[in-house]
Amino acid sequence: MPTASDIEKYKEALSILKSNATLEEDIIYYNFYKAMLPTTILAAKGPKAPVLEYQKILTPDAIKEYVKVTNETIAFETKTGKKLVTDAILQKTATIKPIIRNAALDYNEKKKYEEGYQLFYALYLLDKTDGSNLENAAILAIQSQNYSDAIVFYEEVLQSDYLLNGVVYYAVNKATGQEEIMPSRATRSDFINKFSTHEKPRDEKNILKKPG
Repeated sequence: MPTASDIEKYKEALSILKSNATLEEDIIYYNFYKAMLPTTILAAKGPKAPVLEYQKILTPDAIKEYVKVTNETIAFETKTGKKLVTDAILQKTATIKPIIRNAALDYNEKKKYEEGYQLFYALYLLDKTDGSNLENAAILAIQSQNYSDAIVFYEEVLQSDYLLNGVVYYAVNKATGQEEIMPSRATRSDFINKFSTHEKPRDEKNILKKPG
């Protein structure tokens, strides 16, 4: 886990790199390490940090910058054939996605809908394969009365692969009798067959949500 001293050294190294970054490669990696600073600070907070700490660090703007810069970095490494940090980016992205989602859900629970929809949309930009975050952004945009953004989000939902080809996996929780959404078919299978906590699997194609 990085210490406060490590963070300061990281910032100092960034400053030096910035002053010497003239070539395309130098600029790419300076931008990359700069965009990674919030996640490094987050790591220093530790897994038990209050969700408020995550919300202060992983702001929508910080996430959007992370998406932009990491995409540029991966594209550069693909072009050059030298994948120095591509795997690290993919691992870091997988790590921070659930943290961002929890922060967005916390905003929703506290009825901070504007902050919530912005964070859900940033999360969608981070991983466009999960259209549920885009749908959540649209829902919370309406609740925050940001109707122009809601319209844009819903139009994107209607055209997305998530709606056209996605599937929602359901199963009934034996303990509560309530039907729950499962994150994947494989996870649902584990809950039913390995853990015996769920039953009555059901699939629903997202295309059924599309208005006629």
